[in-house]
Amino acid sequence: MKRQKIKTSTTTYDCQIAAERQEIADLWNQIKKSPLYEQKYSKAQRGQLEAENWMGVNKAPILAKEAGLHQNYFANLYNSGSGYGHSGYISAIQVSQARTLEKQQELANVSLGVGLFIMTHFLLMFVEMSTDAKNVLEADPDSNALFSRWHIQEHEWEKLYSKQYRK
Repeated sequence: MKRQKIKTSTTTYDCQIAAERQEIADLWNQIKKSPLYEQKYSKAQRGQLEAENWMGVNKAPILAKEAGLHQNYFANLYNSGSGYGHSGYISAIQVSQARTLEKQQELANVSLGVGLFIMTHFLLMFVEMSTDAKNVLEADPDSNALFSRWHIQEHEWEKLYSKQYRK
């Protein structure tokens, strides 16, 4: 939605923005038709969402909890990601020490895994609201295999964060 506000400089980008605008409209229609949309959000919250004020409705930690992410894991990810986004000390050291292609790839692979993990949770939330999305996911065995690998549920993280499992 933020990309819709970008001023484009080529016909190619104009066409891409226009196509995305239509996709956004179609997705909004699907979301609004879902009974979960009215059940989950108050009228005021729906107004905030439709005005593109996502942060006024759900903060990232709340969304993470609703998506089934372990809260400690998400807090660690969020803090680490924020460090990169805001040039945190540890992040700056890690980036500065990634001088070899292998080390850069190692750091990138971590981000790829984190992205896949998080996206499975949020995409499954969307699948619950969209019959079309659910049908597409169920019809694609490769996507199902990817989801089963990366959709790690909150209870599975408990061994990492629970004191009873620590040595």
